[in-house]
Amino acid sequence: MAGPFVKWPLLAAPWLSYFAVQIREAVEKEGISFDRLTKIIITHQDRDHIGSLPELVAAFGGKVQVLAHEIAVPYLAGETPLIKSGALAPYVKVDQTLQDKELLPDCGGIEIIYTPGHSPDHISLYHRPSKTLISGDALTSRDGVLMPFDPKFTPDKETALLSVGKLLDYDIDHVITYHGGVCSGGIKERLNEIVENPIQ
Repeated sequence: MAGPFVKWPLLAAPWLSYFAVQIREAVEKEGISFDRLTKIIITHQDRDHIGSLPELVAAFGGKVQVLAHEIAVPYLAGETPLIKSGALAPYVKVDQTLQDKELLPDCGGIEIIYTPGHSPDHISLYHRPSKTLISGDALTSRDGVLMPFDPKFTPDKETALLSVGKLLDYDIDHVITYHGGVCSGGIKERLNEIVENPIQ
């Protein structure tokens, strides 16, 4: 929840399980009733991005929808071990599966961008009205500077780099990275630099 996303009735990729209370507190600190939450979008299956999902779904009594790429479904259902930890996630039902270039009507229009590499189910979210990208872990940032994906936690680096290249097709003013924060300005130039020199 950052930048233009902070007023939206959706949450992208809830963090570790013990952050469920902190997520609620952060939302309500912005003057938003947590009860307004209607959807949770999962960007990918890593434990630090799905850990509080079961608690959040339970807290809403099944009234909140979970959205994820179709490849994520068996991981979130606890049928297939998570790629990096090898653990089985607690079962969570995915209410809506997502596809590349699908446009969600929420918040004025959110486009799904399939960005595998960091994980096979990874998606990024592009909010058209504000030209804001939620990159998930497809990108990182440091001190407000957009950086490549973390190679230590990216099993398929070649595919991950191709995914970064896909982002050049979008008019992006702001990027929200899950590890590093928000970057603004000169995004296309920085993406070009990353594609040409990913090891930085």
